Amino acid sequence: MYINDTSDISLKIYHHDGSQNIQHVIVFMNLNGDNPQSYQSNTGTEFDKTNGVSVVDPNNVFKSITAKVTYDKNFMHLSYKIVAKNPMNTTDLIVRAWNKTYHHHR
Repeated sequence: MYINDTSDISLKIYHHDGSQNIQHVIVFMNLNGDNPQSYQSNTGTEFDKTNGVSVVDPNNVFKSITAKVTYDKNFMHLSYKIVAKNPMNTTDLIVRAWNKTYHHHR
């Protein structure tokens, strides 16, 4: 991500019983190494179908994060627009999505 430039993250998330069942999506960031794990992340963004977007940013990297979501039969299309105000080193991303019964999919 470049400071003050918009970066896009677009996710297409499948659910076999219909995309309306997807309740929550987390993008874990600030991960590095040979075997990154979500518990190692201290930075990220969450989308909740009821509450919208929230951000975890203890390093004060982000200027803004917005999300747009659309649904079709089996896919949720989630597009983040991220503007950084401070640099973040190259990072791996881990994405997790939960359905309305809190089963997660990777």
